[in-house]
Parts: sequence; structure tokens; C-alpha cells
Amino acid sequence: MNKQIRFIPALALAIAMLSIPTLATAEVDIDSIDVVAASLVFEGVGANVIVDFTCSPADGADAQVGLNLTLTQRSGGDWVAFGQNSLTTKINCTDINTDDGRHTQRLEVVVTSQLRTFRGGSAVVQSSASLVNFNTIPPNPPISEFIPGGTKEIQINKK
Repeated sequence: MNKQIRFIPALALAIAMLSIPTLATAEVDIDSIDVVAASLVFEGVGANVIVDFTCSPADGADAQVGLNLTLTQRSGGDWVAFGQNSLTTKINCTDINTDDGRHTQRLEVVVTSQLRTFRGGSAVVQSSASLVNFNTIPPNPPISEFIPGGTKEIQINKK
């Protein structure tokens, strides 16, 4: 009988401890990355690139995204205009509602050319992102995820 009395509080404690991970609140979830536009800045020294993340909103979420962009443009002959940039920022996916209940978070990144200046016209952009959700209960580590964006041909607009 005495063993059963000790077993019941231990069982209750074990159940409470197993339920703690379910208390970890909202996480942001990114479905896709889409480069939607680019325009020249600083007389072609850079291009302002607009990127949309389709994602699930999370009230009270504490998430951070690291966006990586590479922009390449043929600039005549063998010369190439090329630039890379990364942006790290908090994200909550509550900017723009879509018809299917998803949301879009829009970010703008200036990519500066490292060789020649960019010009208006066709270019290729490669994108990827890493997402870190910090809404975990210690001692659990933050949850990290890599999101491939892919390669896309875009038009750089003259501003």
C-alpha cells in the first residue's frame, strides 16, 4: 500500500513533465521564398531586391530569419555584374493575408555589385534562408530550419 502512495505522485510528476514540450508556444513556419522584384539603386552599384516569404503566422512567435541572396547579370562580353547580401531579421508572418489563410512577410534587401554595375534588364537571383524559432522551453535548444529558395530569372527595373 505504501508503494502505491509513492507511485501516484511520481506518475503525476512524469505526466506533467511530458506535457511541457506541448506548452512551447507558436512557431513560424515558412512554406516558400519568392523574389518578386528588383530595381536599380545608387546608379547601378546595387539593386533593391524584394522577397516574399509565404508562411504561417504565429502570435507571440519569437523567430528570426537569415535571408541569403546572390544576383548575377551579364553585362556585356565576358563581364558579369555580381553581388551577394544577407539579411537577418525577426519575422512573424503577419504582413499580407492570402486567400488560403497563409500570410506573406515581405523583406527588401540591397545587393551591391562586386565587379561591374547592374543595369536594367534580365538577371538571375539565387535565394535561400535559415529560420530559427526561439519559442522553446529551456533546456530545449532553438529549432533551426533551412529553406531553399532556388534560382529565378528576374527583371531589374530602372527606378
